[in-house]
Amino acid sequence: MLAGASAPAAENAQLRSYEFLPQAENDSHKQQEHMSAEDEKVKVASSSQSIAPSCAFSSVVPPLRLGLFDLGGVLHHGNYLNILEAAREAFLQAHGISYSKLAAENKHLAVVEAKQSFLRPIRYGEQLQVHIWVDELSRVSATICHELSHTQMTDPTEEEQRRVLHRAQTKLVFVMEKNGALKTSRLPDELTKVFSQVMNVSK
Repeated sequence: MLAGASAPAAENAQLRSYEFLPQAENDSHKQQEHMSAEDEKVKVASSSQSIAPSCAFSSVVPPLRLGLFDLGGVLHHGNYLNILEAAREAFLQAHGISYSKLAAENKHLAVVEAKQSFLRPIRYGEQLQVHIWVDELSRVSATICHELSHTQMTDPTEEEQRRVLHRAQTKLVFVMEKNGALKTSRLPDELTKVFSQVMNVSK
């Protein structure tokens, strides 16, 4: 049918075929920008250089028992979150908040999201430290960042000493238990104050 169209009609058809090109190019640019932003996030997440801000809380991880490691002497991937949970409890305890007391009052910080990057293996007998800071804080939740690294190494270089072994991010939502049900509630002022002390304001 196009072969039998008049010249003006053919020109109009050709013009219409190009009408969506600017939008297509715009969408392409947006997609490239989105990909660049995602690539940057992946690059940061996979970097073994510390990104912990100066406000981060630091503590030494107690020696890990042999049962947490696989036959190759490498920490099993399923045990990382338990170590980070203990580190968060130590953080709260250091700031005068007892999690056992919160639990006794039917108050909890529920983990609703967790992301992990396994950068380098952790081996049995290595001495570890963890850095904790808050990336986002709202009325009902806090997003906590964690970095695991060595505390001591045999004749390490400065770069090796700072190298991050594991990086994780957990989102905690404050909930209260009533009549067997959990209900999202506003963070108590004491928790908001503590989380604010390690809030990363430089991002």
